[in-house]
Amino acid sequence: MCLLAVQPKGTIWSDELIADFYTRNRDGIGVMWAQDGYLHYEKYLPQNVLDVIDFFKAHINGKACAWHARMRTHGDIDESNCHPYEVFGFTEEHEMPLLMMHNGVLHTGNAA
Repeated sequence: MCLLAVQPKGTIWSDELIADFYTRNRDGIGVMWAQDGYLHYEKYLPQNVLDVIDFFKAHINGKACAWHARMRTHGDIDESNCHPYEVFGFTEEHEMPLLMMHNGVLHTGNAA
């Protein structure tokens, strides 16, 4: 099963625990956070445990955020299938853009 976590500011994951996350969920990772009045996100396809540790240190550790580590159940292993998904507001003028992460299978496909 994928991992989905919401963490408070100041949370620091050890390299050993990050490596454990990766051994079970190596099909992509994403993070979303608010900063300076804007919603931000990053997605990444790590190739090895050192990649995912570096990603955590750069984008997740210490930050108030939500992150998702994917374990493929269907679909390609690529960034388009990594969370978070843009719901609206990143390509148009919206005062409050929306991102989504979930655990489980959406039978409607990414476009829906």
